[in-house]
Order: sequence, then C-alpha cells, then structure tokens
Amino acid sequence: MAEHDPLPVESNEPTPSARSASVVFRRDDAGQGGSLMDPAHQSLADALRITLRLVQFGTLILAVLFVFSGAKTVREGERGIRLRFGKVTQSDLPPGIHLSWPYPIGDLVKIETGSRQVVEETAFWPYLTESEKKQSIQTVYGREELDPARDGSLITADGNLAHAKWRIDYRRDPLAANLFAQNMHPEFEERIIRAAARRGAVQAVAGVTVDQLLKEGASGPGSLADRARQIAQDTLDKAQSGLTIDAMVLIDKIPPLRVREDFVRVQSAEADAQASLDQARQAASTTLNAAAGGVHADMAALIEQYEEATDALSAARVDGDASRISEWEHRETDLLSEIDALSESPKAGGAVASKILAATAFVSEEAQRRRADLARYRALLAQYQSNPVVTIPMVLADGISPFLTRDNVEVFLAPPGLSYVTARFNRDIEAIRSAEAARKLREAQEATRRRQQEQQEAEFKTQTDILTGEEG
Repeated sequence: MAEHDPLPVESNEPTPSARSASVVFRRDDAGQGGSLMDPAHQSLADALRITLRLVQFGTLILAVLFVFSGAKTVREGERGIRLRFGKVTQSDLPPGIHLSWPYPIGDLVKIETGSRQVVEETAFWPYLTESEKKQSIQTVYGREELDPARDGSLITADGNLAHAKWRIDYRRDPLAANLFAQNMHPEFEERIIRAAARRGAVQAVAGVTVDQLLKEGASGPGSLADRARQIAQDTLDKAQSGLTIDAMVLIDKIPPLRVREDFVRVQSAEADAQASLDQARQAASTTLNAAAGGVHADMAALIEQYEEATDALSAARVDGDASRISEWEHRETDLLSEIDALSESPKAGGAVASKILAATAFVSEEAQRRRADLARYRALLAQYQSNPVVTIPMVLADGISPFLTRDNVEVFLAPPGLSYVTARFNRDIEAIRSAEAARKLREAQEATRRRQQEQQEAEFKTQTDILTGEEG
C-alpha cells in the first residue's frame, strides 16, 4: 500500500494571533539533563530506603511482641495449662512466668487452686421466715406438717425424717487442673459441688438411724460426714471435674420440729444414764485401785478364775470323779500361787498391799516375840535350877501383875504382921464407872473394827449363785 501525504484538514476555529513565546524549551544533550535530576532521585531513594528499614524494624518489633504476648505469670495458688491449637501440651505448671504460643495459635490458661467453702443451709433444713432465721432454731415452735416443696429433710435408715446443715470445703486439684479446664465451667462449679454434696448427704444419712444421726459428733475417718464426702467425691471423679472435696462438716442436725421436744427428753434421759454409768465406772475404778492398786484388773481376773475352779472342784467332788478332782485341785493351787505372786509385786497397792504388809509385819513380830519368850524361858529355867526359892516368887509376881492391873480389879493394901483381916466395905463407885466406861469404849471400838472389816470383805465378794425368775 502506497504512502500518501496527509490531507489538509479544514478547521473553522480562528487561528490564534502570532506572538512571541515567553518560554522556549530546548533539548540539550542527555548527559546534562541526567545530572540535574540525580539529587532528587537520590533523596527519594534514601527516603524510601529509610522507610523500608523502619517498616522492617517495626514488623520485627511487632513479631517479637506477638511472640512474647503469650507469656503469662502464674501466681501462688494457681496452676497453669499450656495449649496449642486447643490441645493441652503441658499441665500443672507451677507458679512463675511461663511462655506459650499467643492466641489464636495457643494459650496459657490459669486455674485457681485455693481452698473454697460452700454452706448448704436450705436443702435439708425446714423453711424459716425472715424473722425465724434471726432466732435460734431451738426457739422455733414445731409445725404440724412438712411441705416437701418448701421444707428440706433427709430420710434415715429407720424411715424417720431429720434436718441437717452441711459445710463443704473443696479445692481445684492442682494435679487435675487440665480436667477442670476441659470439663468444668466456673459459672457452674458451685452448683456441681452442691449437687454432689447433696447426693453424698442423702446416701450417707440413709444408712444410719435417726438416733445415730442426732448423736453424730465427729467428722473424722469412718464418721457419717466422711462417708458423705466419699460419695460426693466419687460423683465428682466420675465427672472428671478436677475438684477435690477436703471435708464435709455436719454443722447442725435436728429432728422434725413437731417431735423435737420428745427427742430432747429421750436424749436427756440417755445423757443421765450415761452420766450414772460413768460415775459407777469411776467408783468401781476407785474401789479397785483402793483394793489392789495397779494390779486390780489382773487380780480380779485371777480371782474370777479361782472361783470358777472352786465351783468346778465342788462339782467334781459331788460326781466323785477322781481325775477331775485332782485336776481342779492343782488348778486351785496354781491360781493361788499366781495371786500371791501378783499381791507381792511392786505394782500392787491399796488394801491388798496393806494386808500383805501387815501380815508380813505380824509374822516378823510374832517370830521375834516367840524367840524372846524362848530366851526368857531358858533364862528362868537356868535361874530356877540354881535358886528355886527366889525364882518362884518372882515368876508368881510377874504372872499376877497383869491380873491386878485390870480395870475391874481393886487392890487393898494391909499393914504387915497381921494374922488376918476382916473388912466390910462397898466398892468404889468412881472406879466402877471408870471401868465400865473403858469396857464400853473397847467394845465400841471392837464393833467398829469388825464392821469395817466386814464391809471391806463384802466389797470383794463375788456372787456366784445363779438367779432365776419366772416371767409373767
């Protein structure tokens, strides 16, 4: 295709008038223009470079801050759980500063593990008005009926109703903090604890009678409160709650208000009976200690065995069984030897020790007296053999002297040289009265001594006969 010159185009616009140009652009060589634009390009490049460095440094700072934003402090009484993409990577982190991936990559969850307390006041307690709540429960009058929709109660093993208040001491187990974080929501924690505690209380009380419940006092191992705690803890463990109940305490327990006074009278009678029993035991212990000291228990057992052996020996003699008679005679001898040995032991005391000591002293004194009598007899015999005229009057004087010193004997002295004396007189009234008073005093003292001895012997007598009676 041939090339043609462009055709002239007609235009109706007016042609501007020719005038001189105010500015004239000239194209110089490239080297001169490039040298004029280099400073501007250099300044722009430097600015962009600095901006890039600032952006890079800021990005690095943000990245570091993002990484370290996962660092958290676990305080005392807390345990930490490290997560990554929602999965537990480490649990039971101790107090201190710990790193984890920041959210949403990971997280570090803190669980409070301090002890907490919940009081269950209304679930098993009768309904009380606001004014009654300010009073002691002992002053609230009984009601004719219980409303199950309003009044709380527990059913005992014997089918009775009772009311109780409980306190639950629990904590989040540090070793199971991950279970708590996975399965529990803090808003429902107390409700779950109450539900488990109520279940434990209902099942534990259902295993005892109402009397046992009202007498319950301790909260240690094996108690009603401890059984309730175990049942509640089993419930929490099955739910994998991560919660541990340290104690369930039975704060208060009462029978139904309508029959409370009857229960109080029964409890008062039982308390009086227990007090009397304690007094009797105390009296028995005092009496036994006074009788035999620290060996009274062993002594009583040996005496009881001796009495059984005596009864068996009597029965054997009635039957005429020679072998049994010999057996029980040896048994009696052995028991008496054991009783004697126990009575003479250092632990023996009281009346037994006193009697043993008195018997020992009597044996010693009697032996000394008899040795002295023997020595005196031998001396008098030798004196009589050498000079009987002097010895006989001396012995007679010694023999009659105790008779003349009696209270009921009066002695009259006569001058020497009289062949005979005739005397008529009455006895001395004062002497008679003094002798009678002395005699009565000796009789009273002897009667008192015998009575005390009989009372002491009666304390240690054991009734061995069998009492039988007919029931009407």
